[in-house]
Amino acid sequence: MPGDPVDRARVRLFLLNFEKELFVHVSTLESRAAKSNENCWRRHGPTSVIG
Repeated sequence: MPGDPVDRARVRLFLLNFEKELFVHVSTLESRAAKSNENCWRRHGPTSVIG
C-alpha cells in the first residue's frame, strides 16, 4: 500500500469498487455451472465420470 493517506484511500476505493463489480456476476456463473452439472447428471447418470 502507498504511504500517502490519499493514495491509500484511492487504492482502497479502487479495490472496493473492483470487488463489487467482479463479484456481482458470481451468482450468475455459479447457477449456470450448477444447471450444467445437473443436465450432465441427467444425461449420463451417476456412474459416469466426466473429465
